[in-house]
Amino acid sequence: MIINKCFYSIFNFLIPVKQFKLFVTFLLLPFFNHAAGIMGSDLGWMCVGKDSFVVKLTLYADCNQEPPVNQILFFYCKNGGALIKSISINNPSAVDISPTCRNRCTRCQDQKCSFPYGIHQYTYVKLVTLIEAAACCEIRIANTSCCWDTALSTIVNPANKNFYTEATLNRCISPCDNSPSFTNPPIIILCKGSKFGFGHGPIELDIDHSGGSLDSLVWELTPPLSSQDTSLEYKSPYSYIKPINFNGFPDLNGKFPLGFHLDYVTGNISFLPVSFQQTVMTVKISEYRNKVKIGEVRRNMYFIIIFCPENNSPKIGPSISYKEICAGEPVTFTINTNDIDPFDRLTLGWSHGIAGASWSDNNNKVKHPTGVFTWIPGENQASTIPYTFTATVRDDACPVSGHYTQSYQIYVKPIPHAEITVSHFGCGNFSFNVHPTQGKDPSFFWSGNSFNFTSPNDSQAFHRFLQKGRYPFTMAITEQNCERLYHDTVNVMKDYHQADLGKDTAINRNDVIQLDAGLGFISYLWNDGSDKQTCFFDAALHGTGENIIWVRTFDSNQCISFDTIIINVSNTTSIENDSLKKIFLFPNPTCGSLTIYYPGTGEYFYLSDLFGEKVQTGQLHHGKNELNMENNKGFFALHIGMQVFKIIKY
Repeated sequence: MIINKCFYSIFNFLIPVKQFKLFVTFLLLPFFNHAAGIMGSDLGWMCVGKDSFVVKLTLYADCNQEPPVNQILFFYCKNGGALIKSISINNPSAVDISPTCRNRCTRCQDQKCSFPYGIHQYTYVKLVTLIEAAACCEIRIANTSCCWDTALSTIVNPANKNFYTEATLNRCISPCDNSPSFTNPPIIILCKGSKFGFGHGPIELDIDHSGGSLDSLVWELTPPLSSQDTSLEYKSPYSYIKPINFNGFPDLNGKFPLGFHLDYVTGNISFLPVSFQQTVMTVKISEYRNKVKIGEVRRNMYFIIIFCPENNSPKIGPSISYKEICAGEPVTFTINTNDIDPFDRLTLGWSHGIAGASWSDNNNKVKHPTGVFTWIPGENQASTIPYTFTATVRDDACPVSGHYTQSYQIYVKPIPHAEITVSHFGCGNFSFNVHPTQGKDPSFFWSGNSFNFTSPNDSQAFHRFLQKGRYPFTMAITEQNCERLYHDTVNVMKDYHQADLGKDTAINRNDVIQLDAGLGFISYLWNDGSDKQTCFFDAALHGTGENIIWVRTFDSNQCISFDTIIINVSNTTSIENDSLKKIFLFPNPTCGSLTIYYPGTGEYFYLSDLFGEKVQTGQLHHGKNELNMENNKGFFALHIGMQVFKIIKY
């Protein structure tokens, strides 16, 4: 220890001497920071301006061993390894974070305490400028101390192993990056045989213009280090991916409570310890922005497994820990707790990991409290990266409280946005167009309050209005089951007309039907060349099979309309359709002859005046029959079978 302090003084003396800087750094690296009993660490940064970072190193030390001293951080260019600068940070005040119950003492408070453990937290903070980095973007931050905790039972010769940790930041990206921070300390005292669940409580400060997280985190196990290139050696059968004797060892993938599980998305850790031991585990957390890695931090974690007299870990629920919602929708997690130990009272808390969310609980009112998390994310908080918070329940068992942490994730999906344009391209024909302004591949649905759209599921829909008026409509745009409704009204300024021949139909070979294109047009043109409002279709003249009849009309608005009808003529005479048995008279009123289209054959008729006197008689044949009325004038009744028709002659 005297040698280390001497070297430390020499180093401080030589630091200003530029020509010896690299030599001294290399020579003294194992001796920089003396602190036997380092258990774990966090190392990160917060960007406060261009090339300006508040760097924070947190060391966790065993109170049964010597405390840390001033720490030195080294800043290297990752590409090539050149030293950019080093800084010294004075030793801060220690904080006792030992997870003991009630008023139980710790070795941090009293070296004679019956509880044999104590954990001090030291937080070293300093503002650092990296102007000297010049063209170097990726900066490796490193710290080394002597030594790892000598109480480690899974590491070969821990007393002679330097403690080393590092992190990597990218000073060139924009917006400037902040490392993730964590609300839950990485030093844990566990009860043998109790289920363990741990959430780090990550907090990400980097957000985009809409309030969503810019960066995503990927978690993985990595070897703990004694130098940049040297890993700690685990005693067999342990390793950095199997650092502890867990239930089901060595099978990592057993269903919990078997196995050893690290969720690479949330960082959650779960296992059930089955041996009394002290071990170290390192988790590497990589930051990604737009699928590109931009930073890396390490959490050196320490586990102490002890005997707890008949204490079971508390439980937390529900098991559903992931929800997807649309921006603007409320989301709620009701978190319940339980403990099978009858005398344990529980406390429930959360990590405050989501801005704008609220939390309520009934701690200190019931033995097993309930917490309610509620949040209504704004539209600007939609993000491709899920929001995360953790809930932790603790009991009041002695000597060490049992606890369990569960992570919860919320994926906030964006609501699509669009602009709508309505265009009238004449004659009552309107097009409705939607232009998405937010959303990659949305779906659409158009609906009118009193009309139906053509192509209602496309981005462009159509409708022809025949009557003037105001017509409300709705357009729904949907993506990822998130829907936005747009309401508008189209104003039709005048009436329009549409030729309408009715539905396709079928007749037999002896039938004649009258087709009517409708009123309101100034000209008509049928496919047979006729130019009246009506047209007769005589099946006997067209033959059997499908016949397509069309009409084109022209109205006073200079609008053309078309319609077609398909008439299927059958070779049988057994088709029963009263609508096809009609007798047609035209013109009526008439100034000369009257044409009678008769669908049957051989029927007798007579024409009577207002006094019932017969003025004409005859027999009808199939098809067109001409009735001369030159000598008749006034109102008449035409009797054909059981039917009577009123005729006006002028």
